[in-house]
Amino acid sequence: MQDPDAFGAFVGMRADTTKAELCASVLEGVAFALRQVKDYLLPDTPLTEAALIGGGSQSGLWCQIISDILASPLRVPQTAQYLPALGAAACAFVQLGWAESYEDFKHRHLLPDSGTRCVPQAELREAYEAKFKRYLKLYPLMKQLQEP
Repeated sequence: MQDPDAFGAFVGMRADTTKAELCASVLEGVAFALRQVKDYLLPDTPLTEAALIGGGSQSGLWCQIISDILASPLRVPQTAQYLPALGAAACAFVQLGWAESYEDFKHRHLLPDSGTRCVPQAELREAYEAKFKRYLKLYPLMKQLQEP
């Protein structure tokens, strides 16, 4: 699924394309990649909720785009920007006996965190589905351009 030689491109740019539209396309592209991974790992399984962590989760706009593209509510924990490091530390917590298991760690350190929720906007569903279908068609086409 991962291709280290893949490259990106802006497709469909016009003379009047704005910086905001370019920025939105970058955010949408990352969200489409998340959707692609979700569809690969959980085919035909709708998400009832997903958690979004890391520094990017601090952007309300990006959270909304990801929620819309995944067609799933998102929970953004209050300490979301620190959770990738805390998740990495889970191994040490269990090994050192600070948590009995990963399940114990999750319940004690990840779930109690209050935060915000983002709900997908139903009116954007159709438009994002159409964009996602185009996104899936682009990789094979771009791959052809890359080969000698």
